[in-house]
Amino acid sequence: VTVDPTLGSCMKSVGEVMAIGRTFEETIQKALRMVDESCTGFEAERFDEELQHRRNTASAEESVKRELTTPTPMRMWSIAKAYELGMSVEEVHQLTSIDRWFLAKLHHIHRVRSSLKSMDYSELREHSELLREAKRCGFADRQIAAVLRAKDEVLPISPPLRAKDEVLGADPYTGGRVKETHVRYLRKKLGIVPMVKQIDTLAAEFPAETNYLYLTYSGEEHDIQLAGLGEEAAGGLSKDFEPLGVTRFSSPQRSAERAPEGSPKDGEGVPSSRIVVLGCGPYRIGSSVE
Repeated sequence: VTVDPTLGSCMKSVGEVMAIGRTFEETIQKALRMVDESCTGFEAERFDEELQHRRNTASAEESVKRELTTPTPMRMWSIAKAYELGMSVEEVHQLTSIDRWFLAKLHHIHRVRSSLKSMDYSELREHSELLREAKRCGFADRQIAAVLRAKDEVLPISPPLRAKDEVLGADPYTGGRVKETHVRYLRKKLGIVPMVKQIDTLAAEFPAETNYLYLTYSGEEHDIQLAGLGEEAAGGLSKDFEPLGVTRFSSPQRSAERAPEGSPKDGEGVPSSRIVVLGCGPYRIGSSVE
């Protein structure tokens, strides 16, 4: 006996994921990666894997139409498969009744992915705007690496540049299968780095000081002063720097007010009180993490 996977008004599972971004495309891809760590985003391959697991014998088009008509947990990836098969936004709308606005945004992700699939690493390097748009649409570095065409020929790198990259721990591309580190190396070389944005938890009624922060590639400046950066760098980081943490206490006075009695103060050889957020991976609400 198996559980009926059909989705309706009755809640069948506990928990949900939460993703924050500045575009729908960015947010939905972040959310899909939180559903399952093995998923890289909005991609048709996920639906193909499910059909294999079900030992499906029907044609891909028939399976997709059945999935779109009767909602199950695989519906999102069935939409990706529908676009891969050439179905239009209007056709998917007729089968799902999902608002065309959402379907158009998902179709944009599909178009960006198709453009990436048509390129190899060298070609992507010449089309930096496509890489920038992919990051704005929530594509992870490993997701981009997985769809780029491999290049058989070995790309030469000058000895001085190779030595510099080795010191910095960088991983330049020299041919073969593209890896996540290669995409990250190129992205940082092109100055495509995330911005730290702050969520206004007080709806502008009062100045918000809560460190409710998220990273996005759709911003042009940081909303907060990052630790280790001067005033002149508040609006953007260098291409070789990505944020790892934020200063919790922005002034010596506030730090002194919140520091426990008897604790060392600034200027006594001990750093002021700070909290560094390094990230904890996907977090599912309802996953018993208190």
